[in-house]
Amino acid sequence: MNDYRQRNETLRRLGLGDYRNYLDSELWKSIRARVMKRDRFKCCVCRNKFHCVHHHDYDPATLLGKSIDRLFSLCEEHHKAVEFSENGRKRKFAEVREELRRLFGGSIPEEKIS
Repeated sequence: MNDYRQRNETLRRLGLGDYRNYLDSELWKSIRARVMKRDRFKCCVCRNKFHCVHHHDYDPATLLGKSIDRLFSLCEEHHKAVEFSENGRKRKFAEVREELRRLFGGSIPEEKIS
């Protein structure tokens, strides 16, 4: 099963609807605020002003905000680099992870503490 489909099934099982509803929810807004504060409103890669909070994982603990170790503030440039290839194609989940590793210099911060 692809990871985005699995994410959507997990959201439904948790009673959170689809991904768009989740991102519009008060739950996500509160999780996002915690991550932004932790990251001091800066991109985790370049320390420029953040643009969004990126999910590195869609496990229930992350989606519910019980763990924020797999969420990262990213600037617009780095978020686009993570989500889209150079030719504009949306990356597959495994490709997103690989691009995050590249941007973080070989390993994603949560992998160092897991």
